[in-house]
Amino acid sequence: MGKIFLFFITVLSFSLVLKAQEIGTFTDTRDGKVYKTVKIGNQTWMAENLAYKCNSGCWEHHSPWRGYLYTFDAAKIACPPGWHVASIADWNSLIAATGGNDYAGKNLKSTVQGWNHTWKNLDAYKFNAYGCGARDPATGNINNVDARGLWWTSAEADNSNAWYFMIISDDSAIKSMSNLKSGGLSVRCVKN
Repeated sequence: MGKIFLFFITVLSFSLVLKAQEIGTFTDTRDGKVYKTVKIGNQTWMAENLAYKCNSGCWEHHSPWRGYLYTFDAAKIACPPGWHVASIADWNSLIAATGGNDYAGKNLKSTVQGWNHTWKNLDAYKFNAYGCGARDPATGNINNVDARGLWWTSAEADNSNAWYFMIISDDSAIKSMSNLKSGGLSVRCVKN
């Protein structure tokens, strides 16, 4: 009896999460690309990594669905009008709405593709976080593909570094760290 009750509570909770979300699309008028969007809490996020080609400071990923990798300076100007690079406060709101630091990673990770391990992935909020890795500014190599998803914030850590949020393939958590601004990381835009 207890297991059946727990099952129904779980199904009901998951159904309420899905109903609370608003899933849609947004067309970037600069290049015509259509992005999936999702409203989580009081924020509307792109439910895909940004894939806009800037004049400099961005690189197309070897898998087009992964989006582009951007330097920090390119990331700050890459989002379309009406959208912005997620701030630390934006990320913290997202994390709070999706299970907290210890569980948001698994709740945001894609269950379809883009990770070495999918057994901890729920994508409970249709955010579709992928493990796109990062571009090393010294070698130009893209490292940790399918192992780490790293997204710039709009915040500098110091003159050479800026803050980003990271999800790791075999971990349920989400973490904040800093990286060289010249490195290439993914971008998620949030609606103004």
